[in-house]
Amino acid sequence: MIQMDPCGGVLQPRRCSLFVLNLLRVVSTKKSLLAFRFGTMSRVLVVAYWLGIGCCFAQDQEAIPTESPSASVLAAWHGRWQGEVTAFSSGTPMRFQMELEIEATDDPKVLEWKVTYDGTAGRSERPYQLHVENEQRGQYVIDEQNGIRLNATLLGESLCFHFATGGQRIWGSYRLDTKLQQITFELMSGSERAAQTTGGGAVPEVQTLSPQSRQIAVLRRMGNGVTPDDPGPTGKSK
Repeated sequence: MIQMDPCGGVLQPRRCSLFVLNLLRVVSTKKSLLAFRFGTMSRVLVVAYWLGIGCCFAQDQEAIPTESPSASVLAAWHGRWQGEVTAFSSGTPMRFQMELEIEATDDPKVLEWKVTYDGTAGRSERPYQLHVENEQRGQYVIDEQNGIRLNATLLGESLCFHFATGGQRIWGSYRLDTKLQQITFELMSGSERAAQTTGGGAVPEVQTLSPQSRQIAVLRRMGNGVTPDDPGPTGKSK
């Protein structure tokens, strides 16, 4: 039989609600309780009422489903993106093509994140994956599927990462512009061996590194007749 709980909701009978009903029945029917003073009985009724509210609150808490990862994580990023990378260093800038393919997988916490470079040095395909660590906090991992896993954080519209390898410190980001339908990729690096320490004494010591190279690319969404050379929403060609 379905009963109304003290909060006004419809609940299935539970042990806690039966206890409250029995307590109220004892208070109202037992002749021995007629000797109770009005104040004593009022306190008992108040206790019973709040016990009922507690049961109601506990049931409401149990009814809240555990949040599961979204199947459409980073849905606006899905697709095939292509553009030209310009690499700056001490010499003449180099240029090569870059393609980024982002697709959902059977696992809602994993995206295909395939990066392809194509230039005079040849074609290099990198079948990475993006793993969701904590979607609400914007925490992800770029899995290169060779044992290397890079922590990444979604800050605003930019997926940012930072790592060190072989004496080099590298900063990178992918920034999505939903209005222009493009992703701006940027990568900077600097040598840890050239680090200098400044400050000290009354101020904190600060270690500084000089950036040595920078790569930047504007990747435009492919498909539906769109090509990297199309003017796009801005009316400007690449």
